[in-house]
Amino acid sequence: MPQSAPAALRILNPIPSIQGPDGLPAINTTELPDGAIVVVLQNNSIYQLRKTSVAVQVVPDIMAPATTEWPGRWFLNGKGAQDFQNVELVVPDIGANSGAEVDSTVNGAEDGDIIVFNLRQSGVPTGLAITAPYISAVDAVKFHVLNGTGATIAGGTYTLRVAVLPSP
Repeated sequence: MPQSAPAALRILNPIPSIQGPDGLPAINTTELPDGAIVVVLQNNSIYQLRKTSVAVQVVPDIMAPATTEWPGRWFLNGKGAQDFQNVELVVPDIGANSGAEVDSTVNGAEDGDIIVFNLRQSGVPTGLAITAPYISAVDAVKFHVLNGTGATIAGGTYTLRVAVLPSP
């Protein structure tokens, strides 16, 4: 059974940057347990300490402490969402019980990433659903827009709040 450590040593306060005087290399890992985690605000990511690792530093994926007296390496554990952005979705008229794919520009989207979104305003007509985004090219995302009613829904422009979750 692993030795228990106080929460303050297992989950550290967020730090501002990957490198520099307030970065990962500046954290004295001596008292930290294997598996300790820290959030780095610069790249909105989580790093996990592997105390026995002596892997070569590869910025930003593997970070070594500032001195060899401090054990282990910080490994990028997962990239967080890039900054949320507003995306204007211009939807054409959608016929009864049909749908369309609508193109949009989402900065930072690349093949393999995940798109997360939410509608920014009310006023979407009853029966209109905006679903299933997929990346069609760099910075290009298509949204499926569906009309579940028996009548045509007039087109409009809708603001989405979108984040890109980079692929690992």
